[in-house]
Amino acid sequence: MNHVTVMAVIELGVETVTPPINSLGGQLAADIQRQAITANYIKTPDGWFVPLAALMDRFETVADYFHYETSYYNEFEVFGGFEIIAEDRRAIGITVGSSFHEAMNVAEAVINLHNKNKRCRAFIENDQYLDFTLNESTIRITNGDIAKRIPQVELEVLAEELKQGMTDAQLQLQHFASQIEPLLTRFSDTRISSQLVRLMFGLAK
Repeated sequence: MNHVTVMAVIELGVETVTPPINSLGGQLAADIQRQAITANYIKTPDGWFVPLAALMDRFETVADYFHYETSYYNEFEVFGGFEIIAEDRRAIGITVGSSFHEAMNVAEAVINLHNKNKRCRAFIENDQYLDFTLNESTIRITNGDIAKRIPQVELEVLAEELKQGMTDAQLQLQHFASQIEPLLTRFSDTRISSQLVRLMFGLAK
């Protein structure tokens, strides 16, 4: 039986878009580049998936980075999700292009698993998926690929532990979004709306 941690992570493309080092966003990019390897962040083509927990005291800094990135691309986009980490450090559930909207839906589905609804599936990248199957007090997480048709059991975890982890990750994401929203919408040049922020963070209905 594996104990698991569910971690909300956000992609910061600091390897591709680097603000001036004397700016708050530039300091954030430098910090992430310096600590990413030792902190076991997941690498992406543009940067790293960074735990929201590591950014909870840096809302101004994160907003400054996203402001610069939005100006660079002339578009505001946020990628991230909920990373499931086993006690042996295996990590699943997060891939390049993951969205918080998908993560919130998966979390809700896992939380609502019960005796009459014992299984849910989440697509994490193209044909790759995760199946969550409830078996009394445990949930079996199966990784698979529709094209290859070869499922592979990854983890069997305590159901309540996974459900609580998903709930905590949802609350953490909601708090992060509520704190960063007014900081992002104040910039007149990028015109980021509250509705767009909520959409990107998976909170829009």
